[in-house]
Amino acid sequence: MNLSTLAYFLGKRDEVLSPLFQDLAVWSDPTAREHFQQYPVLLLTFKDIKTLSYEITLDAIRTEVQRLYSQHQHLLKSDALRPDERRHYEHMLLGEISKEDCSGSPKSFPITSHATTARRWPS
Repeated sequence: MNLSTLAYFLGKRDEVLSPLFQDLAVWSDPTAREHFQQYPVLLLTFKDIKTLSYEITLDAIRTEVQRLYSQHQHLLKSDALRPDERRHYEHMLLGEISKEDCSGSPKSFPITSHATTARRWPS
């Protein structure tokens, strides 16, 4: 729940979520408020994956990775992706996700590219 709350507070989205936070202490903190809905957030959880076999677990992870990519499809309409990243992204959306894709670092997701946001985390 804490991770979801952080994702809702920090994550860039078209929908304004301020009503969810207006009665909370974080909303009255000006330092926290300047970060409200300012960053691309990747929330990837495996908490609901409870399987008994490697193959089923891997399929469930593939589904979660595909869900993550589908949440950021707007990147395909932008200039944020290089041609190779765009091709990879399209394969991921189609569910063509290899074992290596699942074990790779989230840093390799084109979603995390510095080109996807004008705002960066403060140093």
